[in-house]
Amino acid sequence: MQAFADTNAPEEVKEEVSQASANLKKLLAPKAETPPDVRDTIERTLEPLTDALKMLQSPKTSPEDRDTIEKIVRQLKIIIVDFPKTPPKDWHEIGNCVEQLKLIVIKFPNLPPHIRHDIGKLMEDSSIILEGVHDPKTPPKDRHTIEKTIGSVTGGLKMILDRETSMEDRKKIEKAVNQIADAVAAVIRGPKVEIPLWVINKIDQVRTYINRKAKSKCFEVEIVYAPGTWGNEPASRRKPLPKDDGGWATSAIEKDLSPPKEVGKVVLDWDYPTHHDLNDPSDAQKSVASGSKALVDYVNKKSAQCHDAKFILIGYSQGANVVTDALGGDTHNAYAGGQPKPTTAKKIDINSDRISVVLIGNPNRKANPEKMRVPDPYNEKTLDICIDGDLYCTPGSNPPPSGTATVVQHWGELYRNARMSDVGKCLRKEVVDGDECDHDELNKID
Repeated sequence: MQAFADTNAPEEVKEEVSQASANLKKLLAPKAETPPDVRDTIERTLEPLTDALKMLQSPKTSPEDRDTIEKIVRQLKIIIVDFPKTPPKDWHEIGNCVEQLKLIVIKFPNLPPHIRHDIGKLMEDSSIILEGVHDPKTPPKDRHTIEKTIGSVTGGLKMILDRETSMEDRKKIEKAVNQIADAVAAVIRGPKVEIPLWVINKIDQVRTYINRKAKSKCFEVEIVYAPGTWGNEPASRRKPLPKDDGGWATSAIEKDLSPPKEVGKVVLDWDYPTHHDLNDPSDAQKSVASGSKALVDYVNKKSAQCHDAKFILIGYSQGANVVTDALGGDTHNAYAGGQPKPTTAKKIDINSDRISVVLIGNPNRKANPEKMRVPDPYNEKTLDICIDGDLYCTPGSNPPPSGTATVVQHWGELYRNARMSDVGKCLRKEVVDGDECDHDELNKID
């Protein structure tokens, strides 16, 4: 990167590259006490940063493209310098952001001019959002909501990069991302301003829109995520949390599978209300039944449409019941602490070698601790993950008498930090390498 300092690039960009270079050396030094997840993310910035600098040095790069690449370099610098200071709960979305920037840099030289132009417009907005996550002045209660917007922005960029995305869709994504960035900027500049409800609704809309597009495409591997309780509830009941799109659970898996596989992700956010009235156990049972039917219909239809696709079904908390029922198991009263009963409901009907299953915080594990919870032939393909102390899946414990979306989010963050990296490595062995991993070890409560 020293050679870059000798170019005629703007002094501001040179200074950012210098800061990034110094921090890279510090964080990646052999004796540096950099946490493994931070080291991994920082290492992944090297390739896109190096390629971006080459483009800036090339005389063939147009002024407009140069401006876009400078914005990408600025974002990578923010990540390299400030990322290690962020709370662990923010790491996974920023890691996804690095992967998206890497993809943009790889594809950028061969993209049509109108797509390069669209990316340039979005880079300014995504820089504002990244600065909001890392700015120490950002109110703690809003930081996590701002961090969640990164998933919407990276998803939007992914659609912009897709040549099949229509001009109408591009403009919708650009407008939505711009509105989110404006709201984030208002939070950063005004110490008493907080993320308004309409922005959380806008984040939800972007995610729903991207999710709907993903449902119609075929991927080599498709992750289908069933959220936990309240994950699909209206924003007014979840504030300040956006919809649970599963990024906390799926980021490590996506990273370990792609490349070499083309990975898509769909969130079960239709016909699955994620209700749980704490005074009416039947409310959750109805929610699970509805979600299970939606999952069965979707996977059976999509597997027939995409003959070679493999599916990773992930269910969190109430979503674990949804996945179990969809595979032909039964969790009739598990969420309320009762015993499972036989079922004759319609189930997923594809070869087991096309499916892997991950259950997280599975209430049926507590209700039915000694018996097989997922029926053959899927049982051997199932990771059933429970952290000691999770009151919904640890045998012998009792769920709290009341709860909010924040409680569910809290456990999701603990699972991501403690177990999801190991789950990603396990699934890579199964889905990519065709080997087996030690399910028993991962299925222990710890």
